Amino acid sequence: MYVEQTAADLHLLRKPEDPASAHRQADKKRELSLAFGLFCATFFTHAALALFIGANGWDDGSITLAFARTFADSGQIALTPASETVEGFSSPLWFLLMAGTFRVLPLDFDGMILASQLWSGIFAALGAGSFTPCCDRTAASRPGCSAWCSSGTGRSSTRPSTAWR
Repeated sequence: MYVEQTAADLHLLRKPEDPASAHRQADKKRELSLAFGLFCATFFTHAALALFIGANGWDDGSITLAFARTFADSGQIALTPASETVEGFSSPLWFLLMAGTFRVLPLDFDGMILASQLWSGIFAALGAGSFTPCCDRTAASRPGCSAWCSSGTGRSSTRPSTAWR
């Protein structure tokens, strides 16, 4: 290092922070806190409801779980290993998710219903948490946000972001 180099040359001087930048950082932190709080509240509500409802599955969901279990056990898409191969589930993605869950955690049927309920809670919580910061003053410029906000589910894009403070 040369003696002639100054702190400014070495980028060691701290630049004064822009007040607008600090305000944006505070807004972002507030939005993340709100998103995390909504995620936790939604997930724990779903988990409590799952424990309260217990292993009572609906017809379509139980059939999908039976197909997923057979697929995880035998690789056959059927209601039971002895059944003929048919597509008897209504949601391929849910079928594959539950088959993977059973493959990792070989649960009994009641356990699979609980796992299905908890997966539902996780996805609902992700939805609640991910769309929360979406609806602020700039929602109209974000794809997908303006429709969600104008549906009445989130903050309206016409309200100032101080409405939640």
